[in-house]
Amino acid sequence: MKFEKKESDISTEIVNAINEKFSTIAFAYKTPVSPYGKSGVSDVHVCFGSYLIVLEVKRPDKRANVTEAQLRFMQRIRLAGGRSAVVCSAQEAIDYIYSATANLKFDASVLT
Repeated sequence: MKFEKKESDISTEIVNAINEKFSTIAFAYKTPVSPYGKSGVSDVHVCFGSYLIVLEVKRPDKRANVTEAQLRFMQRIRLAGGRSAVVCSAQEAIDYIYSATANLKFDASVLT
């Protein structure tokens, strides 16, 4: 099955959804693409409260195409206390943020 959306379009949808859904506690942005950038850096970074969440965005038909550099970057974030995941849609990103932050300590009243 051919998937029509580009990863950059999915990333934009994810950033917009996170910034709308969690506007009082989170800030998401797309990592700028540059020939001078570091290899493997995840596509979307989210500051959630005081926690860092990085999301590697893939098209659904390319979910398994995560490079070694991307895996190493996500592992370093986890080792430093952050969270990371590979996601293919805005809803999947929102669901991951809910599950990844379920046990974190922050003022949950800002989510209402």
